[in-house]
Amino acid sequence: MNIAMVGAGKASVILIDQFGKLPNISISLVVDIDRAAPGIRKAREKAIPVSEKVEDIAQLTNVKLIVELTGNNSVFEKLKSVAREDQIIIPAWASKLFYDLIETQHQHIQDCSSIFLADIDQVKDQINGALQPINEAQANITDLLEEAQIISMNGKIQATKAGQYGKAFKAVIDRIEGLIDEIEKAINLFDTAQESSQAALAKIGESKNRMLKEIESY
Repeated sequence: MNIAMVGAGKASVILIDQFGKLPNISISLVVDIDRAAPGIRKAREKAIPVSEKVEDIAQLTNVKLIVELTGNNSVFEKLKSVAREDQIIIPAWASKLFYDLIETQHQHIQDCSSIFLADIDQVKDQINGALQPINEAQANITDLLEEAQIISMNGKIQATKAGQYGKAFKAVIDRIEGLIDEIEKAINLFDTAQESSQAALAKIGESKNRMLKEIESY
């Protein structure tokens, strides 16, 4: 459907943006005597034709709907006198109702999004808080493992020097080394879980940024 707008104030800017998101709506003309009106500037940004004369609307055979936004009764009466019979005029009060509904919906989306984004930040903080003690514990365990490996190596040397009497001690050292290997495997699992958590945090951050862009473009 092709439509024309008469009046290029603040409401027209919102409506131009919203109509532009609808696949079956096309704005053919924006009319206002003020060439510097915000709706005129917006129309030019969108490559929508503009005019100072309401009479031009009647010349557009593809325009079937005229949205009157001035609220000026004389403008409305002039529109009725120049519009073709097949053109429907939406008066300013009905246009304002539509505009108010859009603004209310937009505010509701903003409010809901703010709550959701705050929840995302809280989840990120909780994950980071949970990872902090794990990172510290992992660092401590790694230090202890290094000490244990040194002790194990020294123990093997001493067991070898002790000959026949060091065999029992060597068996204990071997068992300690087995436990060290198991602990190292557990630490590797910690590393994997940590990497997954960091990847999840990055993904949450990306989702948050995409949502912010969508909200800003609404």
